[in-house]
Amino acid sequence: MKYATVFSVAGLSLVAACAGHTGKSVGADPWLRTRGASNCARPACLFAVVVDSIDNPVGGIDVEVVGSGIQATSTVRGRIAVQGIAIGPHALRVTAGGKQILSEPIGFGFTFQALTIQLHGDSVRIKS
Repeated sequence: MKYATVFSVAGLSLVAACAGHTGKSVGADPWLRTRGASNCARPACLFAVVVDSIDNPVGGIDVEVVGSGIQATSTVRGRIAVQGIAIGPHALRVTAGGKQILSEPIGFGFTFQALTIQLHGDSVRIKS
């Protein structure tokens, strides 16, 4: 697993990681492992699963691709799938329990990103 820089926003910390570009999906959820370029009808897509600190799926978490107008709320299985993301770097804004955390920009190219978004109390870890 790759990790980037730790961020702090309003007392919250976030570790961001890049994924994708390998054509390979990752994560504990079988749905996430089976996502790939064939599931991405637009230039760039985000497939993610939101989990708690012990990897149980978490529904009702808002994830926004900052500056794109694209936002999704995780399903009861923690799943998020969004398409039509402009090519280039975009931060993710994760809203959990009324608290917002902004990630380091994640590169979106002509492919998909497959991520696990793990909640840890007042922090979030995005991992590939």
